Amino acid sequence: MVLFSCSNESRDEDVVKAIVSDFYQKWNEKEINEKLGGDLVVYESFNVREVDINGNFAVVEVECIDEFGNKVVCNWNLLKIDREWRLDKFENIGIEK
Repeated sequence: MVLFSCSNESRDEDVVKAIVSDFYQKWNEKEINEKLGGDLVVYESFNVREVDINGNFAVVEVECIDEFGNKVVCNWNLLKIDREWRLDKFENIGIEK
């Protein structure tokens, strides 16, 4: 039973990281940017720093470096609905220098 729980948590963490990473890749490829007007900042890099999963709710902390060299740290909230993880909302933590 313990092995099953650990593997489920690990699998969920991998899925959540992949969803957030996919979002940033689509953002940079302008798939999301075009729908929002085309004037959004491009991220030179992004790194998932932390994933906290509690049941059907996850918080993912991401560190990004934008095209101007700013380090932006933000949190993404995800919900698990019908066994699928989905982005829920974004909270900007701030810009670090």
